[in-house]
Amino acid sequence: MLSLGFVKRQIEKSSIQTTIPKLGLSRILDLTIPCPPLGIQKQAVAVLDHAYTLKKQKEREASALLDDIIRYLLEALGIALPPEAGDTERDRRFFVRSGEVLGGRFDPRRYSQKYRRISAAIERSPLAKIRLRGALAADTAGSWGFDETASGPDCTACLTIRATEFDNRYNLNLDNSRVKFRWYPSPMLDRLTLQGNDILVEKSGGSDDQPVGRVALITEEMAARQTLSYSNFIHKLTVRPEIALPAYVFEYLRLMHHIGFTEVMQTQTNGIRNLMMDEYLRQPLLLPSLEKQRAIADKTNDMRQKAKNLEQQAFDAVREALAEVERILSVNETNPGQG
Repeated sequence: MLSLGFVKRQIEKSSIQTTIPKLGLSRILDLTIPCPPLGIQKQAVAVLDHAYTLKKQKEREASALLDDIIRYLLEALGIALPPEAGDTERDRRFFVRSGEVLGGRFDPRRYSQKYRRISAAIERSPLAKIRLRGALAADTAGSWGFDETASGPDCTACLTIRATEFDNRYNLNLDNSRVKFRWYPSPMLDRLTLQGNDILVEKSGGSDDQPVGRVALITEEMAARQTLSYSNFIHKLTVRPEIALPAYVFEYLRLMHHIGFTEVMQTQTNGIRNLMMDEYLRQPLLLPSLEKQRAIADKTNDMRQKAKNLEQQAFDAVREALAEVERILSVNETNPGQG
């Protein structure tokens, strides 16, 4: 019952609106719910049980497709990842020559067996390799802009992308009520306005179980819909199209984040992780032919869209089932003799 719209509307009206909305026990006990005959109750439960079973099935299929993307990319790029290392003292122990450390930053993760094995697997790929920086026409830091008090004839308000809008499973989620609009003077906005095929990198943020360094791709549709900018926690990469396809670079950097390669390119202070952009831009970029890059980008995009469609089907199944249950209960309330 608590999943149904007319009960949720009662909850919204009964909630105490403070910084964190609260619903007291007495108000929960005062909620009004229909109590149809057992036959109708069983019918409603059966409809919802079927919907939730279908939802789980679609979500499993979607997750399997997303996992297949990783396997496909590794195979297409000739990267044979080593087995996961154990967590014994011997597995965590490493040795490093002093010359590799002197003059640089000592971070145990960079010399760990896990990182060395991933790095070696990338180096063993038969594909051509360049530094990521070599494939870029520009890389640009973001800005948080100003609030509405800075509005004026020389300022423009635009949607400002934050790490919050990064979708861990897909790309960006800009269709929600939590997006932020900030004001930018014209010279600043000229530098920060996003164009189709720009790549965004999360350079600050993260959490204990989520390394910083997630990436997103600005599509032509996003850029045409509205003016977009990006916050100071985000960095923009503009790819040289004669060297690499932006969609391919996006998929490659996303893969590097997934397998943990970018995890050693960050520091952590005061609970916030920061990506060291100089090291990030020095990472190797595997470069197949432009034709193969396009095939890889198209294949992964198709797989990801199919996974997204499956998740939408899962959502629709439950939404339609809830509407059906409300209809069943409404008919029963109108005609108490039914059932």
